[in-house]
Amino acid sequence: MDHIFISRRIISERPFLHLEIPFHPQYNQLASSIGCRRMQGINGWILAYTSLNIDRVRQTFKPFCKLNGIEGLPTPVAVQQLRNQYKFGDLDNEKQFEIRKYKEYLKSHRYGRSTINSYSQMMVNFLGFQKKGTEMLLLSDIHDYNYHFIIKRRYSISYQRQMVSAMKLFFMHIVVPTFRIDELERPHKEKKLPLVLSKEEVKKILENISNLKHKTIISTLYSSGLRISELLKLQLRDIDSARMVIRIIQSKGRKDRIVRLSEANLLLLRMYYKKYRPRKYLFEGARGNVYSATSVRKILHRGCCKAGIVKKVTPHTLRHTYATHMLELGVDLRYVQNLLGHSRPETTMIYTHVTSDKLRMLANPFDEMTREEFRDLHNRFAGKSVLIPEKTWGFS
Repeated sequence: MDHIFISRRIISERPFLHLEIPFHPQYNQLASSIGCRRMQGINGWILAYTSLNIDRVRQTFKPFCKLNGIEGLPTPVAVQQLRNQYKFGDLDNEKQFEIRKYKEYLKSHRYGRSTINSYSQMMVNFLGFQKKGTEMLLLSDIHDYNYHFIIKRRYSISYQRQMVSAMKLFFMHIVVPTFRIDELERPHKEKKLPLVLSKEEVKKILENISNLKHKTIISTLYSSGLRISELLKLQLRDIDSARMVIRIIQSKGRKDRIVRLSEANLLLLRMYYKKYRPRKYLFEGARGNVYSATSVRKILHRGCCKAGIVKKVTPHTLRHTYATHMLELGVDLRYVQNLLGHSRPETTMIYTHVTSDKLRMLANPFDEMTREEFRDLHNRFAGKSVLIPEKTWGFS
């Protein structure tokens, strides 16, 4: 049975369904019949992101193809927040001048490019939402914006915390507010444990990626614990096979560091280099430029679908997985902290909560009280990895 890969894609700040459909006249006809269309520069078909269209795709293609990714799509309500964002041109001249001054301040204090872009856009949204001038704003206006623009549109807590940070800088250095700046409070952080794959799951993903370049990309992400931005910026000169290290240059927080180069990954890199001959960047796009982050996510998504892994896996999941597996191998927490480039050990310590080796050693009272009752079942299923059908419960 053919596979169709389905994902959410943002085009011109609007969400669309993106369908990668195998070439076949019948499939093309079915796609056209439900309103799918092709767009120049985009590989595949797109369709407006609505609940109705998701159901149409499911009903139209399910009899003929396996639909990968459709069950993990966020609800259309959750992505409506990407619409109706304000643009710099929507602001009046005075507010545009304040945003320019804000950008100049961030640049002069050496904030990162992504931080400058994020903070500036957040303030554009805030000033566009407010009809009055900045010198007239009250704390109640900020609370009103927080409820109607952030809470009602289901923005995350991390976005709200970033928004408060952007506002504090803006009102401390660009515009003098009518309220005390310390009255702006950040919401408490969510305490979420990272999703971690087992070693067997990582192996399954790699086994289901046949393309050498794609396999090398995913192997490098996992074996070195890299962020996706670090992987894409790697140059040939950053691979030091003599010392078996990879140099990470000016990563998050403008920090350099080195990570260990895996022997198995080095073999893959050598085979990859012999076949593809990159010139500057380790992984290059079609025109020799930086490889696309979207392409890396698609490679991983396809590998997970083919491996039958239903967890929502992202490139950063591989970084979480690497850190957890290192701790399970007995590597000291301080070394893992340095390898990941964390400034504080508290950031790395979150992985101690998801290591499974020590959890397996803990006694469980339910096992103790049912040991005799379930003895026959234990013997019956000895050596079998799946005790409950995965398709029924999602356990393995």
